[in-house]
Amino acid sequence: MIDLPEGEMRDVLPDAAWDNTVEGAEATALFFAAEYARMYHTGDSTRWRVLSASMCEGCAGPIEGAAELHARGWGARGGDIVPRETRFGPHSQVFEPGDRAYVSYAATAEDAYTIDEDGVEELTGPSREVQVNVELLQIDEVWRVTSFSVTAL
Repeated sequence: MIDLPEGEMRDVLPDAAWDNTVEGAEATALFFAAEYARMYHTGDSTRWRVLSASMCEGCAGPIEGAAELHARGWGARGGDIVPRETRFGPHSQVFEPGDRAYVSYAATAEDAYTIDEDGVEELTGPSREVQVNVELLQIDEVWRVTSFSVTAL
């Protein structure tokens, strides 16, 4: 987890990250999962590092993987995690600081490709149906991810 001044955090995070409701947790979880592919495409892990709690299980590996890929001069495309079926519904629960939220949904992980320094693309992850599981904790009034996993269905 990295801390940025609040103004900078508001520039990189969705407004929902400060919403201490179920809807805020859900929106933050969806944003976090969507950032996975963008992090590999650009090498910029700022949003993931800001939203990842220091004890996050499953967060460090993708951050390191994206950094290593770009350190070699490679790139990536595809690999977007597209929600397919959500188990969300209307909610009105308000969370207190220190409360946890769990968000789980079915999605499609689209074809993922690496692009080497010569521009040659290789399919590294074929499209598949997955289950996304995100555990969040309110830390300093912001939803932070304490666990992230994507498993094949």
